[in-house]
Amino acid sequence: LAGHEKYLKTTIFGMTGHVPDYTMLMIGANAGIVGMTKEHLSLALCLNIPVFMVVTKIDMCPERVLSETMKNLDKLMKSPGVRKLTVVIKNLEDVVHAASHFSSGK
Repeated sequence: LAGHEKYLKTTIFGMTGHVPDYTMLMIGANAGIVGMTKEHLSLALCLNIPVFMVVTKIDMCPERVLSETMKNLDKLMKSPGVRKLTVVIKNLEDVVHAASHFSSGK
């Protein structure tokens, strides 16, 4: 999804006009969950498009900030209306496991 709010209209047209198979939502570890993150997640959920998230900039982020971002992400994914599992990928086995459950919508 196009991240900046000035591209939201383009994002909506792309998501509704092209019917994507999935959506990748990128979250900067240093910035955390921002307003547009929630908007984009809500849009994907409303359109029933599977979502996976990538947390970036973990190498330049203090451990405390990264931990807070991950905690907030987990809280967001468990909130009413979302209720999705948070799976942290650390190795190839985790990728295979997550991919096998991805299409189930969890």
